[in-house]
Amino acid sequence: SQTRFDRFHTLLQSLDYEAVYLLVDGIDAYLETQRDPAATVEALQPLLGRTLEWSERDIYVKYFLPLELRKPLRERASFLLTNRDNVAIIEWTPDTLREVIGRRLQAAAGEYRAITSLDALCTPALRGAEDELLQTARPFPRDLVMLVEQMFIEHVWRVGAHGRLEPEDLDAAIGWYRRFETTGSS
Repeated sequence: SQTRFDRFHTLLQSLDYEAVYLLVDGIDAYLETQRDPAATVEALQPLLGRTLEWSERDIYVKYFLPLELRKPLRERASFLLTNRDNVAIIEWTPDTLREVIGRRLQAAAGEYRAITSLDALCTPALRGAEDELLQTARPFPRDLVMLVEQMFIEHVWRVGAHGRLEPEDLDAAIGWYRRFETTGSS
């Protein structure tokens, strides 16, 4: 509401901030974004409509949006589109996605940071699981991380929190992911 925004702005002024940046991310986490980009832009309209007004008060919104929204944004909110110099398009390659897996594993391993690949956690029958995960998931870190996480969940459901990952864990996770991708729910 406008009252809440005004209170927020007053608080920011009292803290003596020069500017505030609101980051909008995760829009591509929803299958509806891919299925109906125009509806997604419509859902964003309340935020899009205030972006210019807020910028006059030194509150700037930075959007991290999927490419599918480019055309509907041009049609509905072209005033917000910046010139090409201010647009960055992130293209995820298999190597950068492998790096995402490695960094997540390192963070989860804590003091045992030597774990940088799923191979360290798999039986020999499952070596190279990352290749199959990369072929299955959409080429977005969020999807890949969700699929890897589901593989661990499937393993724990199957045998508990011990042992190494097996092909059954990967197969179950891939089945789950395909159902999720189709229906949008687990």
